[in-house]
Amino acid sequence: MIWQDFNEFREEQLAALAPEEIAPDLGPCCACKGTRAVRNIIALPFEGPVPGTGWGCVQCGLPANGAVAVVCDECLESNAERVEICYGYPGDKGRTPMPAEASRIAFDHDLSKHPEIRGEEAKCRVCGCTDERACPGGCYWVEPDLCSRCTDIRRV
Repeated sequence: MIWQDFNEFREEQLAALAPEEIAPDLGPCCACKGTRAVRNIIALPFEGPVPGTGWGCVQCGLPANGAVAVVCDECLESNAERVEICYGYPGDKGRTPMPAEASRIAFDHDLSKHPEIRGEEAKCRVCGCTDERACPGGCYWVEPDLCSRCTDIRRV
């Protein structure tokens, strides 16, 4: 009962706040360098300047090395040109100039590990379960083609 009261209190407190008061402080916009409504994080298709502080993908096995930029709502809507990228974590507020295209090292998803992007349904290689027909009792993906229920079954 105490937990429920706390959750209700928290929801009331959050409802009273403006969106700007809830959003994390990501520092200046990588396009206009303004600080108002900077709450959009954009994953870019090349490596970032500080390994381990960008975007990655568990499904692809990509480490968190992808470059990111943060932009304000206005720059996102107008698709403003980004002149900087984040140096380190976005919340650390470090910025560095956008690297020249010729110096960028490609970093993107391995689409062969993303059947949902290709319009295919993921299917477990062991038991054949899918997103629409999970194992009895439920399961989740531990690899693009292996569910959590089948992780102990050795490959033949």
